Amino acid sequence: MEKNADKAAIMMMSCAACGKCSKSCPAHINITEALKIYGEYLSGDIRTLEKLNEMKSSGKPVDCIECGACSSHCPNGLDVKELIRGLAMMQSCGRLLKFSYGGRKEDVG
Repeated sequence: MEKNADKAAIMMMSCAACGKCSKSCPAHINITEALKIYGEYLSGDIRTLEKLNEMKSSGKPVDCIECGACSSHCPNGLDVKELIRGLAMMQSCGRLLKFSYGGRKEDVG
């Protein structure tokens, strides 16, 4: 996981926050805002992932259809789709962990 986090941090450093990726997103995800949240997460504050659910855009990272429009519109050649995919997985897992089974542990078997 640490290698993936390092790779994501390096990729995000090349983001100019121009917004071209967000404007091209058919799922209406504010990618610039999502990447800012990702950056906060990578700097050590895992609570920032809760901000993904509070994003002002109608689309959230979990709504990504992986069309690649964001990556193709990035003037710096950033693989935005890969970053959003990572955020979507974290957002999905956070939702599952937070709300599954009413928050109770259950024995299996």
